[in-house]
Amino acid sequence: MKISNESMQWDGDIGLRQSEVAQIIGVSLSTLEAWRREGRGPEYIKAGPAGGRGRVIYLKSTVAKWLANTIKTA
Repeated sequence: MKISNESMQWDGDIGLRQSEVAQIIGVSLSTLEAWRREGRGPEYIKAGPAGGRGRVIYLKSTVAKWLANTIKTA
């Protein structure tokens, strides 16, 4: 799930690297990358030229929301 330019909220939000997000949610970096290819996991932003190899950034608030929606309570 890629964050569109229209929905980006940079005001006061923190961008996290892939390795940081993998550690926060408790999965390997390769699992996080596979989820991204499959359209799963937290939404992300790909910074850089369109169609090129850009840097993947996750907004801290988006990761927190994804975690809150993913964790199942008994």
